[in-house]
Amino acid sequence: MAGFFLKPNARGHARSISLPARSHPTTLKIEEELNKLRNLEICSLICLDSNKLGIAIPGLAELYKSIGDLLKLPQTQQALTKHDDSSWVDELLEESVSFLDVCENTRENLFLLRQSIGKLQSSLRRKNNINCDNHDHHQSCDIDEDISEYVSFVKNLKREMGKSHSLLKQIDNKLSEFLMFNKVNNDPHIVAVVRVLRETGLICSNVFRSILGYFSGTPLQTNKSSKWGLVFKLVHNNSHKGHDEEDLNDLEDVEIALNSLIIKKLSKEGTRMMIQIACKKLHALDTTTQDLEINLECLFRQLIHTRVSLLNILSDH
Repeated sequence: MAGFFLKPNARGHARSISLPARSHPTTLKIEEELNKLRNLEICSLICLDSNKLGIAIPGLAELYKSIGDLLKLPQTQQALTKHDDSSWVDELLEESVSFLDVCENTRENLFLLRQSIGKLQSSLRRKNNINCDNHDHHQSCDIDEDISEYVSFVKNLKREMGKSHSLLKQIDNKLSEFLMFNKVNNDPHIVAVVRVLRETGLICSNVFRSILGYFSGTPLQTNKSSKWGLVFKLVHNNSHKGHDEEDLNDLEDVEIALNSLIIKKLSKEGTRMMIQIACKKLHALDTTTQDLEINLECLFRQLIHTRVSLLNILSDH
C-alpha cells in the first residue's frame, strides 16, 4: 500500500495513509508530488523565497491534478457516494471556494502591481533620457511624484493582501478540525482520501501565505524623514554582502532604490545612475511577479478542476 503522510508528530514519525495499491499510477504520482513539496519544508517556514515559490506553486498544481485523478477512481467514488455523513464534503467544497478566492485575488493584485511597475519604469526611463541643463529641479519633483504614486499603490496592495491573510486563518482553523476525521470514520479509503486532501490543503494555505508575506513587508513611507531607516538598511547590507542581501526580496530592493532617489541630493549624473539602478530593480520585481502570476493561473485551473470533480461525485450520489 502507498505511504502518504501528514505532518510528523512530536517524535518525528509520520502517520501512514493507505490509498490504492502502490503500483497504481495515480497513487505513485500523488506520493511523488507530496514528497517534493514536503522537501521544501513548506509547513515549517514562515515565508518561502521566490525560488522556492517557483517550485512550490507548479508542484501544488500538479498535486491537485493528481488528486482530481484520484477522485475519478471508481473505488473513491463508491466510497464517497455510500458515505452517509457528507458534512466533511461540504467543508471541502467551502474550502475550495476560499482557496479560489485567495488565488484569484492574489493573481489580480499581482497583475495590478505589474501595471504599476511598468508605469513607473516608463516614467523613470523617460526622465533619464531628458538632457536639459535647467531641468534638474523640475525632474526631481516629478520623480518624487511618480514614486509617491507607486508607494501609495503598494500600501493599498498590502492592505488587500492582508484581507486574504484573514481568510487563510479561517481556512486553517477548519483544516485542523479534519485531523480528527479518522477517529469518527471506519472506512479506510475515505479516511485516506480526506487526509490527503487535508495535507494538500495545509500545503496550499502555507504557499498562499508565503506569497502574501513576500509582498507584505515593511510598508513604504512617503515623507523623507522616515526614509533614513531604509538607507541604514541599505548601508548595513552593503557592509555584509553575501549574507544580509539574501534577506531582501525584490519588493524591498525596489523600495530602497526608490527611497535613495528621493532623499539623496544627487548631481544629474548621479540621478541618472540611481534611476538606472531603480529600473533594474523594478525589472527584477516585474519578472518575479510575472512568474508568480503565470504559476497562479495554472494552480487556479487545477483548483477549479478539483472542485468540479467533488461536485460531480455529489451530483451522482
